[in-house]
Amino acid sequence: GLGTLVCFDAGVFTPKWTLPLAGGSFGNFCCDEDRCYFGTRDGSFSAVDLASGKLAWEFDCADVFVDREHVWPSGVIDNGDSVVVTCMHQMLNDPGAMICVDKLSGVKRWSLVNSHSFSSTNGVTTDSIVTVALDYRLMRIDRASGNVLFVGTLPKSDTRSNGEFNAVALDGGFAFIVDAEKHVWRFDLSKLK
Repeated sequence: GLGTLVCFDAGVFTPKWTLPLAGGSFGNFCCDEDRCYFGTRDGSFSAVDLASGKLAWEFDCADVFVDREHVWPSGVIDNGDSVVVTCMHQMLNDPGAMICVDKLSGVKRWSLVNSHSFSSTNGVTTDSIVTVALDYRLMRIDRASGNVLFVGTLPKSDTRSNGEFNAVALDGGFAFIVDAEKHVWRFDLSKLK
């Protein structure tokens, strides 16, 4: 369906601006001082100017896939002067991607396509992104280049879950992975190389 992005100033109940969207927003978004970055279910990953409510740029996430149908951008990561978005297909077992886009221009810097979707929650260190894909692959990805620094496989804990609800959190030099069945794995980040 369609959606609308609405901006309010703090303590004010009247919208500062509204922006009609070609698809409902799916997943999280992130904002910096100037812009808000978000994905919509029409496959677009966009930046909107917070002062004016005008689109600064729009990137078609389907451009990195062979099958361009039903591509949904979901998780957004602030990457300094760029943003990284995870994208999935409507079908969970279809390929997924991480795409790094320049904040100012909306131009793709790098993309990484996997045989299955990535988790929509990822851990971020100063130099890498830690994620889990629906095929139970644990990955550490270089934030600047998109190169995969480490790949390992999580044990499949339950056949009822496809890994679609894996979540990643980082704390004290460790990566914690939680699945839908509430199993928790802990990995030493210094060994994920």
